[in-house]
Amino acid sequence: MSSQRRINGARVDSIALLEITDVLRGADAIPFDVAPETSKCCLSLRCGTRQLALQLDSEQNRELIADGIHLLVQEAYAAREANGGGAPPEKI
Repeated sequence: MSSQRRINGARVDSIALLEITDVLRGADAIPFDVAPETSKCCLSLRCGTRQLALQLDSEQNRELIADGIHLLVQEAYAAREANGGGAPPEKI
């Protein structure tokens, strides 16, 4: 489940791994227009009706972060399935 908390007085929303339904990379990841060179460093996490768009400092870091999140989500779904929960969504 999502939760809200405060860090240094600012509200921070969090996303549970099991909420992530898709990890998009590049131009498809950004829900608004950005320059092509900028979109190469972007990724987006889709979480139901929400989407978190991130811009990283390089394409290589984008790939590392996207692959890592993808693997974490797969592990979370595998653990849930082993405990009697459901399978991961098709997109992940």
